[in-house]
Amino acid sequence: MPAGQDEATEECFELLRHWPRDVAGRLDVPASVVLNDQHLRAIAPRRPATLPALAACPGIGPPPLEPYGDDLLGVVHQAGKAQTGLTAAPA
Repeated sequence: MPAGQDEATEECFELLRHWPRDVAGRLDVPASVVLNDQHLRAIAPRRPATLPALAACPGIGPPPLEPYGDDLLGVVHQAGKAQTGLTAAPA
């Protein structure tokens, strides 16, 4: 985990990091063509919940936002649910 990065951010990044590989496999292109780790590291600590918030992340402009924005928000949402599940008190 990079210095100064919390566990929730790292969990989000790890989920985000797998997403471009899956997309790239379907498109038969390198994962870095979809989004690179630098962009994913910019998204993880912000954990955007809307397309405008995602668009405000460094490196996320119209080219990745239009085809992938909703999918990326889904991964961020999934990361938040996973983190909540890890920290929730037993019922």
